[in-house]
Amino acid sequence: QLCRLRGGAAEALAPGRPTLTLAAADTMADAALRECESRGFKDISVFVVDASGRTLVSKTMIGAPPLIPTIAEAKAGAAIGTHSSSRALKDKYVPERTPQLMAMTTLSATTHRPFAAVP
Repeated sequence: QLCRLRGGAAEALAPGRPTLTLAAADTMADAALRECESRGFKDISVFVVDASGRTLVSKTMIGAPPLIPTIAEAKAGAAIGTHSSSRALKDKYVPERTPQLMAMTTLSATTHRPFAAVP
């Protein structure tokens, strides 16, 4: 079965094994940037990754500080690595499982897989 983004803008999943399409990833990134602008937030960076953590689309607004794309990529890695949103990490791991969260952060450096537990 295929899934459509709100308003049917693009097919979000390819037929067969669930796989995020490049078009859907691009639509998601654009939607995040538009939402940022509409709310008057500071410039951001967006990474859309597939289930394996491979970056499909990354976009950074011109005024974002240089470290922001690195943080955005690491947040996406944490979401994939823990099967939860970056905002849910706090509720899922802090304080009872903080050592586990810190171990995952440390392991990411040795495996060269971006991972940052930040909200």
